[in-house]
Amino acid sequence: MKGASSCGVSRLWARRGVIPKASRAARGERLIPVPAPMAAKAALYLTMAEARVTKAQLARKLGCDEREVRRMLDPRHATKLPRIKEALEALGKRLVVGVEEAA
Repeated sequence: MKGASSCGVSRLWARRGVIPKASRAARGERLIPVPAPMAAKAALYLTMAEARVTKAQLARKLGCDEREVRRMLDPRHATKLPRIKEALEALGKRLVVGVEEAA
């Protein structure tokens, strides 16, 4: 995400309920990395929105309570990556983690 720290993303997410799509850095700008759990939560949120799946519908697919899905989407709640991976798989997506050379 361009120019947003994980705290800034959390505030934006909480305030608007919307996560902006990632964009390329413009000339002179730098991308700021987002922690893997936050990126996975954002991916889950965007996947749910794209598929028009509600929290209740995802909870039924996962066989859990809707509160667990709400916690998975909450940027302030620590959710383990394997659980987010399961949720993404239930929506037909695969979680991919990559490693790049440090600048």
